[in-house]
Amino acid sequence: MSRPREFDYDTVLHAAIDIFREYGYNASSYDILTKGTKLNKQSLYGAFGDKKSLFNKSLSLYNAEFLERFQELLSHGTTALETLRYWQLHFLPSHCEHNYGCMIVNSALELQNSESSSVKTEFDHMFQRMKEMLEVVILKGQQEGSVILKLSSEQISTHLANTIIGMRVMMRSGASNEQLQSQLDTAIEMLLI
Repeated sequence: MSRPREFDYDTVLHAAIDIFREYGYNASSYDILTKGTKLNKQSLYGAFGDKKSLFNKSLSLYNAEFLERFQELLSHGTTALETLRYWQLHFLPSHCEHNYGCMIVNSALELQNSESSSVKTEFDHMFQRMKEMLEVVILKGQQEGSVILKLSSEQISTHLANTIIGMRVMMRSGASNEQLQSQLDTAIEMLLI
């Protein structure tokens, strides 16, 4: 009979997320992973499989939690304008706990080989879901008269999703919160009437 786990699965995945965000996939050695997760190599292998499997599980959890927070931010306000203003004010503080940037964007920039298929899948999912969530708010704003009609809700939401991806690249390169907020403010102000 196998011994029961002496660690919390999600806690280890969150530690792995921080490691992969800070070091990237290739530089995250087993020494770094075992030290950061506080598991020995055998326990890490036993619970998560190989490094690629640990990475994919971490990537999936990271994406799910990011999208959940993103949706939560877009659930405030009774009008689209209130929702956009709330999102504008709270998006960065809830996503800048480290200067590591976005695990998915960082991984998409780093990996150009067989490791990247799961990254592409998660990136595409993240982008599509952000766009869909934003489009609901944009369309509502257009119907309420607070968002420009010159472009479609799909064009505007795609632009905002691209802005977010760009901001997450800037985050990794060390941009200040002021620079990031300026980008977000500009993107929002350009679409409001």
